Amino acid sequence: MGSLKTTAQGAVLAIAAFGATAAVADPVSGPPTAGNTTWAAAPSYADVLAAYPAKARIARRAGQAVIFCDFSGGGRLSHCVPMSETPLGEGFADAAHKLADDFRADVSTPEARLKTLDGGVSLAIAFDPAMLDQARPVLGTPKWTDLPSAADVDAAFAGTPKNVGAVHVVLDCKVRQGGAMGGCGVESEQPAGQGFGQAALALAAKARVSTWTDQGLPVVGGEVRIPIRFETGDPAAKP
Repeated sequence: MGSLKTTAQGAVLAIAAFGATAAVADPVSGPPTAGNTTWAAAPSYADVLAAYPAKARIARRAGQAVIFCDFSGGGRLSHCVPMSETPLGEGFADAAHKLADDFRADVSTPEARLKTLDGGVSLAIAFDPAMLDQARPVLGTPKWTDLPSAADVDAAFAGTPKNVGAVHVVLDCKVRQGGAMGGCGVESEQPAGQGFGQAALALAAKARVSTWTDQGLPVVGGEVRIPIRFETGDPAAKP
C-alpha cells in the first residue's frame, strides 16, 4: 500500500486494492522490472483472465512466468525469452508471451524514450485462481505514479466547511489504461452531507497508479479504494 501526504492542508491519500494476491516468487533482480516501468498500455485484468492456461484453469492452479523482453519501436516488447516458469509444463510461459504483446512502454517524452534504449525489461506475470470466480478483480499492490498537488487539494476543498474537525472520505474507483481513475463514486464520507465526498472526487481525477505490479498482477480494469483523511481545523475555533 502506498501513501502520500500533501502539505497544504494535511490531506492524506492511501490506496487499497480489492482482493487477495497469489503467492508468487519475488521478481528477479537485475534489469528493470514491469512494476517500475511506466506503461502507456498494459494487459487488463480481463486480458490476463482470458490468457489463463486451460489446464491450470480447470485444476485451479496458480502459477507464474518471468520473461525477458527487449524494447522495440513505440515502446512495444519484442524478442521475449523465458527466464522461469512455476510450475513447469502448465502453459504459464506461453500465456506470458501472448500477454507481452499488450504491453507498451511510455515513450511520450525524451526521458521516457531514453529508458527504453537502456536494454530490456524483466516481466513477471502471475495467474491467481481467485481470478476465476471473484466478483472483484484480484490485483497486486499498485504504486502511485501521480498524485494531487497541495494546490489541487486547496482548490478541491475550497468550498467545503471549515473547522469541522477530521474529515474521512473513501472513494471507489476503477483503473483505466495509463493508470487513470475512472467511474469513481463516494463509498463513504464523514461528516456526511457537507460536500466533502464530491470535493474528493476532483482529487481522484488527478491521481494515477502503476498499471502493472512487481508481483506480476494486472491493475487495469481493477477496482481500488482510496481513503482520504483531511483536517479542517478545530471545531472549537468556529466563530
